[in-house]
Amino acid sequence: MICFYQAASLAPTRWHNGGGITREIISFPPHQAAFDFRFSIATLSGDGDFSRFPGVDRTITLLRGDGVTLHLNRHTLKTLQPGIPFYFPGEQAVRVTLSESDSDDFNIMVRRDRYRATAGTSQSAHCLKNSLAGVVYVLSGQWHDGRQALNPGEGVWWHQQVGNVIPLTSDAHLLWGSVNRNF
Repeated sequence: MICFYQAASLAPTRWHNGGGITREIISFPPHQAAFDFRFSIATLSGDGDFSRFPGVDRTITLLRGDGVTLHLNRHTLKTLQPGIPFYFPGEQAVRVTLSESDSDDFNIMVRRDRYRATAGTSQSAHCLKNSLAGVVYVLSGQWHDGRQALNPGEGVWWHQQVGNVIPLTSDAHLLWGSVNRNF
């Protein structure tokens, strides 16, 4: 299955601490709090603590904003750079500080005893066949998934499916995330 999405059309869920919202792209199993893996886009609207997810590995990639810094035990863990994934264990007590009013990020969470996640960016054709599931998100330019054109803020997610996304313009830049089973 390959499904199209527009980030702006995904239903928002407010965080319990009030520090942001999450727009879920896909989770498995669907609509379960105890997910095996989840892809989402979050808007951070203030400083605060990330929710802890024991046994879950997290990947965060800054989409929009500047000065997003993750802290662990009052020490800087990482200042996020746009388009560069950062991995961390979900049980860590991570706090985020923002130097701007808000930012958007792309998130992957996986149960580490069953799955592993990878993420990156591409400016050339990207194959969907090398993973169990995944998401692509258009950062700039225009792409095509074999059925339709994809513009900034749009993408596709897939589960157990083969396909390709190809750039249509010279400024095409794509963020991707994929999940595979641990063996």
